[in-house]
Amino acid sequence: MGLIAQQLEKIYPDIVKRNDKGFLSVSYHGLIAPLVEAVKELHQLILSLQEKFKQLFDTQNQQQFEIARLTAELAQQKQAFILLKQALKQPLSTEERGLCGAPCAAE
Repeated sequence: MGLIAQQLEKIYPDIVKRNDKGFLSVSYHGLIAPLVEAVKELHQLILSLQEKFKQLFDTQNQQQFEIARLTAELAQQKQAFILLKQALKQPLSTEERGLCGAPCAAE
């Protein structure tokens, strides 16, 4: 595996040497420090993304719990509405009759 000296020369000119015939060579020892720094930066990026992922996952779980709670609450409110309509002797719609279950049997 190698690097293209012409491309590397643009970024790290001090580690690329030109011989008397004009050929370029790379002093790979000069890449150790930049590569170590790049690995450190990538590690920090990974840690940051892991934390963001955890936060998003936790938020999603909270939202799913809240959706389930609100769905149950809505079902209770629908039942209460149906019972209130029955108590007021108002006719139930077809949809309401499907929602109410046993209390509608008397209608």
